[in-house]
Amino acid sequence: GDRSSLNLLGNQLALFRQVKATGTPVVVIYMGGRCYSEPEIAAEADAILNLFYLGQEGGIAVAKVLFGEVNPSGKLPVTVPRSVGQLPSYYAQKAISFYKDYLDEEPGPLYPFGYGLSYTQFEFGDIELAQPTLAVADPVRFAITLTNTGSRAGAEVVQVYFRDEVASVVRPAKLLVRFEKTYLEAGENRVLRFELMPATDLSFSGRDLNRTCEAGGFTLMIGRSSTDICATARFALQE
Repeated sequence: GDRSSLNLLGNQLALFRQVKATGTPVVVIYMGGRCYSEPEIAAEADAILNLFYLGQEGGIAVAKVLFGEVNPSGKLPVTVPRSVGQLPSYYAQKAISFYKDYLDEEPGPLYPFGYGLSYTQFEFGDIELAQPTLAVADPVRFAITLTNTGSRAGAEVVQVYFRDEVASVVRPAKLLVRFEKTYLEAGENRVLRFELMPATDLSFSGRDLNRTCEAGGFTLMIGRSSTDICATARFALQE
């Protein structure tokens, strides 16, 4: 059934504390159809694997990740708040909104939308825009170079966000518009190319409730998550 908090049920946190006190490395595995918000575990666990609900091969998949046979590359499809006091918590807030500060906890989510770790590291290059100024009807084309700078092969989910800088209706400060999972061997790099159509990808419901894309300035943001932005670029649309 439903629950009134985002914490673990019963004595699970106490169990974590007792195992951690032995000095044994502790990997916490969350399994369930909800977000679990335990800042103490987030700070003290040696690793966390968030499974949500897996299928019948879930045990094999978890074992392969834990024993290093598979390099994890999953990203959070939700924002994980620090407590119920932060709800609602989501990445696409309006520019005039913000995560509220609290007297008894840190600001910002426990884990942002799009967050996820890997056994290797990836480096993002600069955004290369085909055209910094174009018409509303023209496609926005851009590219970015991704490099696996670690010692292991792995995959990164490259996330593309944008911001409509000025609009007749208040827009989100950041909105996911593209993502691409790319597998790279250790030391390998690849140029990823994207194309956005302003009439569909950058449009919104205007004050007349009709779909529209207005001329003006836009900011592209590419990174590992909604808060870990590695490269930005600006372009303008003209009537």
